[in-house]
Amino acid sequence: MLRKLLAKFKNFFYTVRKDIIYIVLMFFIIFVFGINYYHLQKGEAEKKTVIEEYKGEDLKDLLRSSDVSKGLKIVGFIIVFATVTGIIMIFNTVYRLFFIRKLKLPPPIDQIERSDNYGEERKPSQLVTVCGKPHEIHCFWNLWDVAKVIIVFFTSYIFLNFLQEIVITVFKIPEKNINASFLLILDMLFAEVIAIFFLLKTVNVKYNHSISEFGLNTSNLLHHFYIGIKSYFMFLPFYFLLNYITLELSKALNIELKAQEVLYMLSDKSEFTEMQLKLVIIFVTVLGPIFEEIFFRGFLYRCLRNYFGVFWGILASALLFSLIHHNFMAFLPIVTLGVVLGYLVEKTGSLVPSIVMHIIVNSISVAVLFSMPKS
Repeated sequence: MLRKLLAKFKNFFYTVRKDIIYIVLMFFIIFVFGINYYHLQKGEAEKKTVIEEYKGEDLKDLLRSSDVSKGLKIVGFIIVFATVTGIIMIFNTVYRLFFIRKLKLPPPIDQIERSDNYGEERKPSQLVTVCGKPHEIHCFWNLWDVAKVIIVFFTSYIFLNFLQEIVITVFKIPEKNINASFLLILDMLFAEVIAIFFLLKTVNVKYNHSISEFGLNTSNLLHHFYIGIKSYFMFLPFYFLLNYITLELSKALNIELKAQEVLYMLSDKSEFTEMQLKLVIIFVTVLGPIFEEIFFRGFLYRCLRNYFGVFWGILASALLFSLIHHNFMAFLPIVTLGVVLGYLVEKTGSLVPSIVMHIIVNSISVAVLFSMPKS
């Protein structure tokens, strides 16, 4: 027992010495965000941006003030069609499972295989069933590797923000020419690119793990696309139900609901140039979902699954996925979405279905927002 404890301490100090730069950066991030929070609390950052002005409005009032355009009718029809189709798919699935044939379940996929090597209790890969064939989900990285990716993301974000401030100061760019919303999204985009590059390098170089094994592969591509689209249809009725529950809870608890900040940013299209708007749309509807699925379902979930099993791994990754959106109004729907996306990865062994579904969710949200011209 004492020998194992000493071995753990030795490994801990070895990790600290080897990754000291990440530990320093972690405390730097905490310091920077702590200073920013202190300034906000003291009221020193009171400059009103377009985003903050929108925060003073209720989203429902903002949407009700919009004219019902042709685009909105088309998007509305698509959503209604998808919802009805999803309800039919749900009833069809329930009918087939419980009335036509008995549900045939594969062996439990969260069973722990014990190993006598170095006292490890779990193997880094477990078998799941994909289209009736056994499929291995690998994970050789640990929670510290996940933490390092998060540290790289926030460090990149802070550095890019600092670099922008230097450029603005050196070139004396007038404040009226600065689009704070676009710069914020640009910082987020580049920080995510750097973090994902670091993540894939960790998987591929440090652990000699191929990208195809990671879940980014083209095998059964059309089938995985179909699964992603079908899953969105079946999720949509629950999405509306969860939004209704959230509204009722907010009334009961007297909580004022606010939409996600990015919706307020995009609600005024005139704030962006045409090129900026295209980049923001690509980021929100395509690049953002891809990057988030690579991290949350490809990297984080697999690691949590290795420590805590399938159920708790899916739930924990879904909760963290919802918390980063820091929005009470969307908390329940996003948690449920995260659970569905995690289940898709677990069931198929591929990130393609979850990426497709995530892209559709974000694209429909942006389409609804952009089809509402301001009155």
